[in-house]
Amino acid sequence: MRLFLTTSLAFITALGLSSCLSSDDQTQPITIYVNVENPSGLSGLTGGQTVSLISSTGYNYIAQTDADGTATFTNVIPDIYNVSVSWSITSDQYMEATGETVQHGTYVLSGALANQVLIDDATRLTLSTNCARKQSVLISKVYYSGCKDNNNKNYLAGRFVELYNNSNEAVDVAGMYLCLMESNSTPAYIISTQSDYIYIKQVFQFPNEGHHILQPGEHILVTNSAVNHTENAAADYDESNADFECKSNANNAPANNPATPAMKLIWTAFATIPNMNLVQGGPCGIALIETDEDPAQWEPVYADGKSSGVQQLKAPAKYVVDGVDILKYRPDGTVDVSTKRFYDYIDAGYTNINAVNGYNGEVVYRVVESWTDDGRALLKDTNYSLDDWACTTGINIGEYK
Repeated sequence: MRLFLTTSLAFITALGLSSCLSSDDQTQPITIYVNVENPSGLSGLTGGQTVSLISSTGYNYIAQTDADGTATFTNVIPDIYNVSVSWSITSDQYMEATGETVQHGTYVLSGALANQVLIDDATRLTLSTNCARKQSVLISKVYYSGCKDNNNKNYLAGRFVELYNNSNEAVDVAGMYLCLMESNSTPAYIISTQSDYIYIKQVFQFPNEGHHILQPGEHILVTNSAVNHTENAAADYDESNADFECKSNANNAPANNPATPAMKLIWTAFATIPNMNLVQGGPCGIALIETDEDPAQWEPVYADGKSSGVQQLKAPAKYVVDGVDILKYRPDGTVDVSTKRFYDYIDAGYTNINAVNGYNGEVVYRVVESWTDDGRALLKDTNYSLDDWACTTGINIGEYK
């Protein structure tokens, strides 16, 4: 989503869970209050909204906000919870609440808090929200894990990114930019120290000669190798009909398909890696950017506090149309939320595969929120990928669930 109004959302990383939750704690249900705040400039929109508490251990609760914007949860089992809210308003409601004249469309108010340790009775949380206009083109799948080939060897040639037209109108993607976030083991920047820029390691452009029209409900597949990978790895994908290919002539690069149009490589942090540098174990943040500026003219920078090493491109965050924060899965079965690359107004959550080093064939994908009368999927788009995204094996290209 493109940002309209933002307020900050604080992520709290829960440490030492075993020391926080005793067996006695878990047997005593508690009451939790969540106050939902409107974005700055909007008022009177929080009553009657659904707030969710979701824990990784299977405890799920929902409650409605009252006229003051407070949701009350009773009989909550102490645990670590992700807290979220999301609801839509029309452009007329937006104009009435702000006094601004805006383009027609649907606006989404959403907010999230991750990893909240809720063990004390009568705990009160403040859930800030942001407001954004729903975008047409969304990132719908990212396959970065790779799999095992028919000889049980590691296979990475079939990795891809899929985009989807979630709107009711045709969209021309010509000239848009598909960007990969930096993926250092230690993030190149801390998001709490700035909110205007993101650091990216690769920029690819959809060819801007002519038109590349995406009809409602249609997808575009971008891959490194537009061939049938199932011939080499049964668990992989037939990508011979991919729309675009990030090509490479390197000796060890996946096979290219001469019939598949090439994405334009605008900038890369690694001169020897001209195709999509997706890391099989993560992190693999993806951003879709739309701008009239030339990203090749943006400033390349070192990681914050360093004057040497690999440089990333410093990109204005305001041009991000859609983004998904994909984090690395850790051996203890968790992810480190402090390694997020996206600000809350781009993606307040994250997603991940369930393998430390990849090669398990899993795909992260955006889930279906509803279906139109003619059977077209409307994908969930709340800027909170803990709710919007899931992970599985075997989901087909162009399949949604």
